[in-house]
Amino acid sequence: LGFPFLFTLLGVLGEDPWPLREDSMTQLAGLLEELGLVTKTIQGEGNYLGLKGELLAKYLAQLREKEGLIRERDRLLAETERALEAPLRPAPTGPAPAFDRESLAAVYQHMRDFEAVPLESMKALRALASLAYKGADAVAQDEKAFKQLLRLLRMHSSEAAVQLAAMKCICHLAFSKELAVGFLARPDVLATLITVRGLEGDSNAAQEASKLAGEALARIAIADAEIVSETGPAQPPEVAASAVTTYFRAEASSLAEAFKKDVSSRKGVEEVTLGLLEVSELVTADFFAERFVAAAPTFEPSSAEGAAAALGWLCLLARQLSAEGSYSSVLAEALVKHGAALAITSLMDLHPTNWDVLGKAPECLLLLVTTTFIDGQWAVHRVEGVPRVLKLLRALPQAEELQLHGLKLLLATKDWHMDIKAELKLNAEEQLQMIKKVFEVHPDSEKAVLAAFKLVHGVIMVVGSERLHEDGMNQIIDKAVHRHKSNKEIEEAGTKLKEAMLLFLVWPFGG
Repeated sequence: LGFPFLFTLLGVLGEDPWPLREDSMTQLAGLLEELGLVTKTIQGEGNYLGLKGELLAKYLAQLREKEGLIRERDRLLAETERALEAPLRPAPTGPAPAFDRESLAAVYQHMRDFEAVPLESMKALRALASLAYKGADAVAQDEKAFKQLLRLLRMHSSEAAVQLAAMKCICHLAFSKELAVGFLARPDVLATLITVRGLEGDSNAAQEASKLAGEALARIAIADAEIVSETGPAQPPEVAASAVTTYFRAEASSLAEAFKKDVSSRKGVEEVTLGLLEVSELVTADFFAERFVAAAPTFEPSSAEGAAAALGWLCLLARQLSAEGSYSSVLAEALVKHGAALAITSLMDLHPTNWDVLGKAPECLLLLVTTTFIDGQWAVHRVEGVPRVLKLLRALPQAEELQLHGLKLLLATKDWHMDIKAELKLNAEEQLQMIKKVFEVHPDSEKAVLAAFKLVHGVIMVVGSERLHEDGMNQIIDKAVHRHKSNKEIEEAGTKLKEAMLLFLVWPFGG
């Protein structure tokens, strides 16, 4: 679906697309395509997703409402970004005057006039938090004050006291169910909360601010679940536009940025998902899984922005599936049930030349299997996950992450259900040659060498130790160890691997 078509369709709908930001255009892509399909179906008096007549007309109205929400969010984001980017205003000369803490207008004026002074910003934010506790709706309705709060958070990111005061205000707002799922469930606010949740520091203020940010995110999720419990199961457009789906997209965007910077955070999505599954009766694994899969950018164009969104979502899925908790397997099974495997392969198809996406996708497929066992095996098999990965492995030997995670997926199939293995008909000899190719193409990568050693361990039972000796694996191992002779981990791994090969040569069942 190209942008020219989108512009044409938007014109038909009577909207001017040009003011939209590029990321909003990509988010609208799938929605606009579905709008076109539903409109044609109504004109032809057919049915769509089992809906027709009045029900289909209602569904179309919901789609148009979602489009309006995306456009309104885009407007708010654009305005907020402009306000956040402006340089700090110099504070008035002389001591800061006292201000009326019971007056929202006076509090906002102090926040604005003394925004360059962390201490005064903290005082004003504390006053704003007090007002939010007494009347959340009044604070939320003052758009200027809340934008200034976000600005102070950004401008004083290293001031824990400022961050804490702002988080107290947002938490008070989050106690309102309507404000939580509407006013706070915006990409800019969610991104801010995720950033503050990741604060690391020894001060009590930093730790408390991080804790409150996590609590605010949890309250947004609970409020969304409460609405579903009151109104019944949501339709696909409502799920796609829900607060929790938007939250998952924000988490994915944050992880995409972290991936580029090669950084990680101690706290993540699992604090909300697994944390709430343990303590809340309203929130279910199906509720989270449906929205998690809906957040996958499977309808976004194959662009740089679309690839970044895909990578972020895959990173988010990998983090969720790797998280430990009493409900981790339950949520993993729900993700399989709601189509996580199909979402993964769809992203692979959308971005066939992006090595980051292609490297993360087989890792996620393997995690689905290792966390859900037979259900995951069948889910990956139904979407032809292994053949797709095998095709990429043959085509892209230079893609290191793809080769490592893809080969791990292939080798894992030896323990899959016999019916799946019979249908896959994998060639063990080809797997061996692919592993040798990793040593050949990535000889200087310590990560690749260590991973390849583990892959050889996995292939011993498949092709036999004698075959490995015939293929010169001993020499390949010696060469790799010598090249990385300063790396003790590689040296130990190489020694253990050769011992294992010898053991299987003498006694085939030595493992």
